[in-house]
Amino acid sequence: MGRLSNNQDSNFLNSTGIFNLFTNKYIVIGFLLYGVGALIWLSVLQKMDVSKAYPLVGLGFVLTTLVGFFLGEQVTFVRFTGVLLICTGVAIIGFFS
Repeated sequence: MGRLSNNQDSNFLNSTGIFNLFTNKYIVIGFLLYGVGALIWLSVLQKMDVSKAYPLVGLGFVLTTLVGFFLGEQVTFVRFTGVLLICTGVAIIGFFS
């Protein structure tokens, strides 16, 4: 705790820092997108069983990897293999459910 109270970066704890945090456009957009995602998830759960819908959450990793790749992030062989395993698992659940 001593490090936090002596750190110059601890200015975010005051009221101005918190105000700046919640008025940051990236944070506001992030909260809005999170809310939209929650609404979409609730609508999916109204139409599907959780056991069938939940594996689709794994596709979020695929989408995140693709967006990162197109933004110049390096996709290693291990990460690519992991994405393929996720896609395989989702396909298996989809075909055999």
